[in-house]
Amino acid sequence: SACSAHEDYYAGAGSANHPQTCVDWCDATEYCQHVGMRLCGAKAGGPLNESMLTDPTADQYFDACSSFGAHNYPYGGDPTVSSVDGFLPDACNGNEHVLYETLPVAFLPTCQSSVDGYEGVFDLSGNASEWVDMCTEGALPQDDVCHARGGSFADNYGKQRCVDYSTGKRNEPSVYFGFRCCE
Repeated sequence: SACSAHEDYYAGAGSANHPQTCVDWCDATEYCQHVGMRLCGAKAGGPLNESMLTDPTADQYFDACSSFGAHNYPYGGDPTVSSVDGFLPDACNGNEHVLYETLPVAFLPTCQSSVDGYEGVFDLSGNASEWVDMCTEGALPQDDVCHARGGSFADNYGKQRCVDYSTGKRNEPSVYFGFRCCE
């Protein structure tokens, strides 16, 4: 697992209240550590593994996004009915908005849970996929692959579910990937 320093990132005009994208997993990890936090990962601390991704007792992101496993999307949907039950096309910033760019954080007030204790955490679906503390080492360090959760502005309902994830190379920034720091 190798991280290399990047001096550049994109912070376009008017992006101050947008999620920071175009950072790789390493830079996201370093930023979170710099502010005394970490990338969201295992509730017990440390990285996630495959078995934790749908366990609200083990995964910080899944717990917050699904309201402890109760919802398919941050705002609702019953996973016992179907995997896409409750999808609302305009609730979060996915490709249904046709803007194909990030929106300011909390711009869509519907993109949060209404469950007590989970409300007020915005944009866990859509806007920017979020790097989490879960990587798989490749044959060479440049082949390491890390996970991001939540789907981005380019993703449809199938990638905006709380159970879904995308992957990217550890040292490759993406316009679709941002991050969230957890305690």
